[in-house]
Amino acid sequence: MLASGVGSGGFCYLLGGQAMDMLAAFLSGFLLYVVLLAFEKREKTTSKIVLNMIGGFCVSLFAVFFYRIGLGNTPGSILVGSVMPLVPGVSLVNAVRDFAEGNYIGGGVRFLDALMVALGIALGVSLMHVIYFRMTGGSLL
Repeated sequence: MLASGVGSGGFCYLLGGQAMDMLAAFLSGFLLYVVLLAFEKREKTTSKIVLNMIGGFCVSLFAVFFYRIGLGNTPGSILVGSVMPLVPGVSLVNAVRDFAEGNYIGGGVRFLDALMVALGIALGVSLMHVIYFRMTGGSLL
């Protein structure tokens, strides 16, 4: 959980965030993994796609909440920094490596897995922003 928070804060800084944005991204990334670990400890397993949708929704919710209470200045940097622990970077690199080695079936499966994870994250984030727009009547970003 701590590594997720530190990674989120670090990516927020790399993407142009300031100190308060980094703090908001740290808290958002930390709380993201609190939620994900709570779902993993359940007796009934949750689908990987649904788990990534929930993660995207929660990280977007936390980023908007921290921005709205005045903890950060740039909501885009907070959100992108916070969502980075969910991004399937290793899976995507392994897919490209498999394709380069001529293992097209393995590469295709890994690429499809990374694509589905990214789709779940995007659906969760967009669902949160649609709900925010419907409740407040205005766009945040």
